Amino acid sequence: MKALNYLPLKLLVRLIALACLLSLSGYLARYYFLFEQIDSFRTQYFLVALAGMLLALLCRQWLALAILFCVAGLHGSELARLYLPVSDPGVPSHLRVMSVNLLASNHDNSRLLSEINAIEPDLIVFQEYTTRWHQMLSSALNSYPHSIHEVIDTPFGIAAYSKLPFRQQAISYFNQRLSPAVDVELEVNTQSVRVLGIHPIPPMSSSTFDMRNRYFDDLAQQSVGGDQPLIIIGDFNATPWSYHFKALLNRAGLKSSRDGFELHPTWPGGFWPLWTPIDHIVHNQKVQLIHFDSGNRFGSDHTPVWADLHILNNN
Repeated sequence: MKALNYLPLKLLVRLIALACLLSLSGYLARYYFLFEQIDSFRTQYFLVALAGMLLALLCRQWLALAILFCVAGLHGSELARLYLPVSDPGVPSHLRVMSVNLLASNHDNSRLLSEINAIEPDLIVFQEYTTRWHQMLSSALNSYPHSIHEVIDTPFGIAAYSKLPFRQQAISYFNQRLSPAVDVELEVNTQSVRVLGIHPIPPMSSSTFDMRNRYFDDLAQQSVGGDQPLIIIGDFNATPWSYHFKALLNRAGLKSSRDGFELHPTWPGGFWPLWTPIDHIVHNQKVQLIHFDSGNRFGSDHTPVWADLHILNNN
């Protein structure tokens, strides 16, 4: 194969290789918020590295090709678990749950209601639940007679609406007074199922990075152990490959519902070059995942996600 000797193209290949090499600083995300921001876009780095590999091969830039191959392998390994097929558990779904970040400034309730009617969840957790959204949804969701909410005219209002009655319900805080969580118990398949709806503060500075991580630490302590089925739903403000998100799952014995069901990026809105998944549904060993999917955009900067779940019976 004849090499391309066009100098600007060779320089471009080297710049791509350097940029992809710098993307590995995301592996320091445990320590500093800027590194976590860098770490959030592994899908983009993987695709850029693949394109760079093709250019490097055409230009016979072997060092750049080797760098890009290693970078693609590292980022691709994080993405692989999302795409590795999972076997059908062959059990019925007992509960369909949905997470919706409304966007406080969004007022398009008609498209949202169409999305809810199409998915037909049994329980919905809403984030960015403001006074305006409360006025619209409390009257529109007649088929969800059971609800709990903390209305706040900031991005941290939260609510849960359910077709099933709550055995218990509370507004909880996990080391962060700015962002309340809903904490409810439902009876599903003769089991008492605990559902937490959360929305921790985004890690946009050193202080908010520490706050979000302490929130996860407290959440892990509250979730670990016990025989009760547990589901946590919401905008986690963390990607599946975030060090602190994975630490939360490991410490609390939780599983991500995204594994095996592809990427399903949920943010930021219609700006596809930066799409990344930060809205999650996770569960403990007493819950079995049947299906995970994302919905359609409805005017928010987030895409809703939903899951079908089987509740294991201990009896």
